[in-house]
Amino acid sequence: MSSAVLFTELNIQIMFVLLTTLIAILLAKRHPMVLVTFHIMFSIPSSLIMHGFQNSNQWLVLIPGIRINEIILGAMFIALIIRLGNLALHTLFFKKNFPLSQKGLLAPFIFGFGLWLVFEMIRNFHIYGLSSLGEFRSHYLSLILPLYITVFFDTKKKREQLFRSLIFFCLLLPILCIPVIGAFKGWGMGQQNRFFPANISFGILLGLLSYMVANLQKTIRLPLMIFWPVLLTALLIIIFDSHRSVWFPGLILIPMVFRMTQNKRLNPFKAIGYMTLVLFTLLVATSVATSMLDKELFDFILERGGELFKIDETYHTTWTWRIAKWREQLIRVSVSPLTGLGFGGYWGLSELPGDVGISPHNLYVQILVKLGLVGLGLYLGIIVFLFREISRGLNLLKKVQDPECVFLICGMLALIGGHIYGLAYAFNEYSLMYWGLAMAVIRHRVQENIPNAS
Repeated sequence: MSSAVLFTELNIQIMFVLLTTLIAILLAKRHPMVLVTFHIMFSIPSSLIMHGFQNSNQWLVLIPGIRINEIILGAMFIALIIRLGNLALHTLFFKKNFPLSQKGLLAPFIFGFGLWLVFEMIRNFHIYGLSSLGEFRSHYLSLILPLYITVFFDTKKKREQLFRSLIFFCLLLPILCIPVIGAFKGWGMGQQNRFFPANISFGILLGLLSYMVANLQKTIRLPLMIFWPVLLTALLIIIFDSHRSVWFPGLILIPMVFRMTQNKRLNPFKAIGYMTLVLFTLLVATSVATSMLDKELFDFILERGGELFKIDETYHTTWTWRIAKWREQLIRVSVSPLTGLGFGGYWGLSELPGDVGISPHNLYVQILVKLGLVGLGLYLGIIVFLFREISRGLNLLKKVQDPECVFLICGMLALIGGHIYGLAYAFNEYSLMYWGLAMAVIRHRVQENIPNAS
């Protein structure tokens, strides 16, 4: 093939990417719900599909090296910069308050963390070149999601649409895909033959908890003929796929749902009766499932849970494997503990001791290795102040019985659950979108419309 032909094809690909990016930016500015839906469709279900089919992620590639969901996230970033730039100009010339300003420290921590990410990209550019940008794009660009949702979901209608979409994509879509995935990968479940990847199972948990909150607050109600099959299917998937990274958040978050949604009208006897019925039905369903899978339910749960306490070099479990990887990564970060190693080396390209070519499977260790103690401190500061803002907003909305307190409860659950999940994996995009939904309520409902909210 001649160089002229290759040059022409390259120009066509570049023009195609630029056109796609322009369309995505226009959607990001004018139709945020459409773009967020596209992002969910192109990124999150792809994990579900890839678990059942090999090399199926190629359908996401627009041109070599660029995926559709990355263009969507990039468009969100550009639209966000344009919107904030316009707001800053209005503040400067018309003496209005900058809409994102507040008395707390959340915004300064977010700004500082963003600058630190830029620094970590630039510092290694002379070594890794565009790989510095590439690693950021692959693992940290999704952090734009909560900020974009905060700014652009500025009406109650938009936030309600997003909440319902999250329940559908987190909970209902994976369940609807079960027959297709089962037909292609088989119907085995368990540690050696999991039906869903961990991020999908965690999404199912968040979707189920979101529906429970909405149902208890009388915001969304499914017909019983739909609710019970969905509930039992979700719980069975969570139990038998045996992702302990999903079990542990579930054990903590399920009691929190009832604690955070309780009010004076809650009938304790009705709640106890409801939970008894759920547990009895689940026990019957799991008994049937365990007999079909030739497993004993309680022995299975105790075996998987007990493996956490068998941390031994001769005992080969995923938990032991993770402990070993964390130790290796701490050796790497000891070279530069304050600033970390920066972006560009991915995992396995740095040629440093302990770089074994795979991520550490821990959010906190990953941030520490790449961004150092400074980056980890800034990130944890964001989480602490976000937790505080959601708590204050929830108290205020409960006092006025605002239905949007449902979104804050779900955001709080996702914030806590996502950081328990982070002990075994990195960022989860389901939880990021729930954080954004809660931040949007704080920004556009609490601070603007409730006296003394800020």
